[in-house]
Amino acid sequence: MRRRPGHQERPGASRCGGLDTALWDVVGQAVGLPVSQLLGKQHRTTVRPYCTAMYRKDWPDLAAGLCEEALSWKQQGFRTVKMKIGYTPETDIRLVRAVREAIGPDMGLAVDANCAYSVGDAIALGRRLEEFNLLWWEEPIMASDLSGYARLHGQLRIPLAGGETLLADALIRDYIQPRLVDILQPEVELIGLTGARRITPLCWLNHLQLVPHNWGTAVRTAAILQWMATVPPLTPALEACPATFEFDQTESPFRDAVVETGFRLGPDGSITIPRTPGLGVRVVPEALEQFRAELIEIR
Repeated sequence: MRRRPGHQERPGASRCGGLDTALWDVVGQAVGLPVSQLLGKQHRTTVRPYCTAMYRKDWPDLAAGLCEEALSWKQQGFRTVKMKIGYTPETDIRLVRAVREAIGPDMGLAVDANCAYSVGDAIALGRRLEEFNLLWWEEPIMASDLSGYARLHGQLRIPLAGGETLLADALIRDYIQPRLVDILQPEVELIGLTGARRITPLCWLNHLQLVPHNWGTAVRTAAILQWMATVPPLTPALEACPATFEFDQTESPFRDAVVETGFRLGPDGSITIPRTPGLGVRVVPEALEQFRAELIEIR
């Protein structure tokens, strides 16, 4: 299990999502079907992910380093990149302006503050960020500040995103039903594929875009791809909001090492959803033995 920097979790949150997802894999392999066919109707065979990277590094010039990195992801075929903010408002403005100018107006850009700001500061900063045509602002404030999100939602033109630290019941009650955010980012490690199947139609009914959080190994990516195959288009528009999910590209020694074959972008910037039984990946036991932090036996 790999937690991203700045990850926050509500007290008592259960991490049974991994076991739940593993059981879906077992059933899929037993009946010879990909998990997506067990989850529901198939809506697509490929998904275009967005790139998560662009953390602060030991660059002589932070803005220049971020711009260079953003251009490298663009050259590798990503159509959207997400960068970290939450330094100070003035620093955030300077960095976002530099990256937007570097990548141009045609590449999607999102920002993630990791709950860095108070509501008042987020409103003031958000109004200044609006000029950069951001796809969303992720976790500008604490995930538990529901009234704060309601205030932001009513005062900013930037779409708001969040939900990665919440269990399925909390997502439904606090985020989906009141339409607290524009983009829901559930974590499969917390809700499992059973929870994913539960919240997918509720997001569609409440007109929320579903963009799963994804930080860890290629096994998690495989599970999310199976899930995304079943997510219906948000609207009937000819160019409806595309299905997407987070594709962590930060440095990792074990992301792809734990599976026989990892995931790569195709020429159009998308990833093909596996059609083999189960999740569609084969785990390398020796790699698990090397990288695991804990062993739990279930008898």
